[in-house]
Amino acid sequence: MKKSFIAALFASLLAASCAFAAYVPGQTKKLIVGTSCTYPPYEFVSPEGKPTGFDIELMEAIAAKMGVSVEWFDTGKFDSLLAAIPTGKVDCAIAGMSATAERAKRMLFSDIYEVSHSAIVTKASLSPKNDADLKGLVGSVQQGTVQETALLPIKDKFGFELKLFPKFDDCMLDMVTGRTDFSLMDIPVAHKYMAMPAFKGKIHIAYSKIITGAGKAIAMPLGSDALASDINKALAALEADGTVKALRDKWGIKFEI
Repeated sequence: MKKSFIAALFASLLAASCAFAAYVPGQTKKLIVGTSCTYPPYEFVSPEGKPTGFDIELMEAIAAKMGVSVEWFDTGKFDSLLAAIPTGKVDCAIAGMSATAERAKRMLFSDIYEVSHSAIVTKASLSPKNDADLKGLVGSVQQGTVQETALLPIKDKFGFELKLFPKFDDCMLDMVTGRTDFSLMDIPVAHKYMAMPAFKGKIHIAYSKIITGAGKAIAMPLGSDALASDINKALAALEADGTVKALRDKWGIKFEI
């Protein structure tokens, strides 16, 4: 009993030490990259069961520039991904993540690769023009997101209810089945959902909304300066050679409502 406990403890400590292995330029061959495949077209699960989307291909292009491979770690829930980054369970993470000042206290961010544009999405039968028009409605957002941070403080002021879900898929399904009235998400994500057969003609963008002023970036544990430097160099090269624009075009990243 005692020997098995010691063995288990040693294995746990060894796993923890491996999780915090530092990135070494020119020596590290693989990055464990976290994501949350619940936010199309940035990241979602393909019909083959693999992570796909704009962020996925962008990170793989960055890794190729750096000369390393990628091992994807999909947490499913976005709040679980946020918890995995500071503890070093992943080398970095990409998930349509806004580089807010609050998050920057717990993790290191790369350079911005996209400016965030958000929108209120409602049932097709509704047409609010601003936050005041949400009075009496029921909204839904994904837990741990900047959308939650944006709506929670104003729900009492404007008189609406707010439900929290692990995934944006759940928010949208709740809306089209009549249990909620609106959600808040990035404009490209709204366009993606509006085009899906399950939601087409049932939802629409009501109005745009600036929620953070922060852009999207790749997140890393604090102290990952060497990794951040190499990611930023690769990202700059991909911006310069047109790869990032080509990926935006491929995945339909557009900000007009």
